[in-house]
Amino acid sequence: MEYFIAIFGALFILGGFYLIRNARKALKEAEIAKNWPRVQSRITKSKVIQNYVEGTTLYYAEIEYEYHVKGVSYSNDAISIGGDEGTSNREYIADICKQYRINSQPQIIYNPNDPEESYLELSTSTPRGSIWGGIIFLIAGVLIMLIFYLVRSGVIRPEV
Repeated sequence: MEYFIAIFGALFILGGFYLIRNARKALKEAEIAKNWPRVQSRITKSKVIQNYVEGTTLYYAEIEYEYHVKGVSYSNDAISIGGDEGTSNREYIADICKQYRINSQPQIIYNPNDPEESYLELSTSTPRGSIWGGIIFLIAGVLIMLIFYLVRSGVIRPEV
């Protein structure tokens, strides 16, 4: 049972590294995408999606668009690099859907090496939250491992 604490701490540390790694990857992709070409698109779907996750209501923007590159038609639903996170703020998501109304024609960016990869916005949606979340997970994991070490070495004796 005592190793459960160590495993728990190690999982927090791994989770922290995972979050930070994904955030750095998204930031790197966004930096590369700054140089991608732009093309006009047409919004084919735009609506607010509501999900219940562990007793919390989260809202997502479900936006689909089509575009043409060198005479070939493509469609996608990616809004920004790094994925689109849900939020409890319905108005924020509603504003995104208003910005991208059906039949509006915003400019999108696309990967010239793989035109199927495209985004409505150049911004990344995940890095700041993921970086801070990763740091918090790392700190929590280190503290848990420190407590485990201090208990195992006898410096701290838990009351029974």
